[in-house]
Amino acid sequence: MTPALAEGYNGAVAIQRSPLVYALKIGEAWKQVNTDNPIHQLPHADWEVFPTTPWNYALQIKSEALA
Repeated sequence: MTPALAEGYNGAVAIQRSPLVYALKIGEAWKQVNTDNPIHQLPHADWEVFPTTPWNYALQIKSEALA
């Protein structure tokens, strides 16, 4: 299984090795929204998720370097 760069939206790339895509863990904070609407109460609630750790990393790599 040779690593490769998988191209994504807006010039984004990820390192992929066959079916495995490498990712960094991102901390998360969940906030319930629309609590004033009775049909959006638990267990059918709406949520927003916010990062609590840095998430916008960059890779300076060429696909030839992965071979």
